[in-house]
Amino acid sequence: MKRFLFLLLLPVTLGVFAQNDSIEKKALHDYFVANKMYLDDYSKAGAKWNQALKTINGYPELPFNQEGKVEYVFVEDFTLMDKNQLYSRALEYLSLTYGLIPAYLYSNQADGKIICTQSFDLSANSKYTFSYLITVKDKKLMMEFLNIDYETKSGGFYSGDVWIPESKTTTHIDQIFPIILKKQSEWSSYLTLIRQMDDHFRAEVLNLRTYVLNYQLRYTF
Repeated sequence: MKRFLFLLLLPVTLGVFAQNDSIEKKALHDYFVANKMYLDDYSKAGAKWNQALKTINGYPELPFNQEGKVEYVFVEDFTLMDKNQLYSRALEYLSLTYGLIPAYLYSNQADGKIICTQSFDLSANSKYTFSYLITVKDKKLMMEFLNIDYETKSGGFYSGDVWIPESKTTTHIDQIFPIILKKQSEWSSYLTLIRQMDDHFRAEVLNLRTYVLNYQLRYTF
């Protein structure tokens, strides 16, 4: 009974500044209040959701932009670096990390802009792609991860005597929420996606910052 009460007493209104676990649970609560599921199913879903979160070390806080879309923006200060140094270091980092060639990269040193499209493999059959935008000015560097899409593919197979060709599905990151209202069999893949994506973007910021700050060491020989 206590578990039922815990689920039922979720807040009815929430300030939406980031996609998080509270928003997911509110979506489940609203679905139940709208008489779209039975109390027992509601309680079981809540318990299974909490268990699923343990497998990914909790639900990450995914930041929103002003339009309410998932979008990562990080600003880093470099007090001893001018615009040209920051621009060169950022371009070097992308080239070393992703092996960029001109066809996949836009850069304009006068505007301090570097834009590329990258992907990150989650498994043999799934990945996410994103636009990586870097804006540079004196002593500051802004990193944005935009246009995030989740892509899955399935290999070809025979259905009786009929060959079903390989298929690919692309879903924009905002379309996967609320995850808690999707099939429970899909929770694991979506939760893994957002955890690995969040970890990757935040690690990317740290790695780029470290590379930039090692500027002097690179030229001391």
